[in-house]
Amino acid sequence: GTLTITPIETRVDIAGQCTNNYYLIRKWVAVDNCGNVSDTLRQTVTVKDTTGPVFSGTAPANVTVDCDKVPAGTTLTATDNCTTGTITVTPVDTRQSISGSTCSNTYQITRTWTAT
Repeated sequence: GTLTITPIETRVDIAGQCTNNYYLIRKWVAVDNCGNVSDTLRQTVTVKDTTGPVFSGTAPANVTVDCDKVPAGTTLTATDNCTTGTITVTPVDTRQSISGSTCSNTYQITRTWTAT
């Protein structure tokens, strides 16, 4: 007769990797009605998070403002196929002097959002 065999699955985390990277080891064992093991099959599925997060919107437009009207950095959100919920991203500002300018109140702020 034909035996229906359900695989036994074991998850093994990959050392040094994030929780979305792991091995899924499947094992099928055929045992007859008398308890004889006739065959064992194994499969290793390597699961790796290879898709980065995607921002839910776009960054604010580039602007030129007076020194007392610099807008605050807006918090943006992103989603990820392997992360539940929403990823909140706070910008990091880098201030750079504009070459050739003699005024200390003339500068450029590069605002960067990185979703990880």
